[in-house]
Amino acid sequence: MLALYHRLWMTASYGEFNFREHFASQCGIEAVIYDVVTVSFYPGVVGNPELDLGRATTVWMEEHAQQKSIETGKRSDEEKHLRIAKRVLNKNRMDMGTCARTLANAEIAIRLFAATKICHDADKASFTIDLYLQP
Repeated sequence: MLALYHRLWMTASYGEFNFREHFASQCGIEAVIYDVVTVSFYPGVVGNPELDLGRATTVWMEEHAQQKSIETGKRSDEEKHLRIAKRVLNKNRMDMGTCARTLANAEIAIRLFAATKICHDADKASFTIDLYLQP
């Protein structure tokens, strides 16, 4: 997680990176989240009596999945973000060098994001305040 944070901080702060390189890194992560929630989380939770505890458990997924926009006919916030990203990151508006650097930086961010999920301790998946209240 620290490596991902550091990478995003670098692309946002260091002069050797341009705006598109940082923006592509963020958008790559958003695209992965959108895809995973659409394909896995939303269909696995919504309507499942063991997991679907109502709006409190589904509101975040509704904002990050395609299903809710299909049901309502309105784009989710995540879909709006990804549409804007496609316009901003249009390869036709960049020279080949900038395009290659932008894609490379987005790939690094996506790999680091995937690593945070792979390395996540499933036993610590839910936050409990009890750990911090013990003397």
